[in-house]
Amino acid sequence: MYVLGDSKPASARLDFAQSFNPFGAITGFIISQVFVLSQLNVMSARARALPSPAELANIHHTELTAVTNIRMAVGGVMHILLLLIRITKMPGLK
Repeated sequence: MYVLGDSKPASARLDFAQSFNPFGAITGFIISQVFVLSQLNVMSARARALPSPAELANIHHTELTAVTNIRMAVGGVMHILLLLIRITKMPGLK
């Protein structure tokens, strides 16, 4: 950020870029709460000993799918952003 453009407002550009860090951190927590934690089974360890192995495997599969799907979706979004950054014409460095 510092070497792109005029050096006088470089610190402002850097501050602006860093201002998005809290947004990403908060968004991560919200995505986790809405899409992952809501899909997890709230059974205690004692209650998990009661179901049959097939039922327990189904519970594990559902929980793992919740985590995997959101990670794949976030990864896809990151790849799209990477592609957009790659095809965007950046100013030349001096």
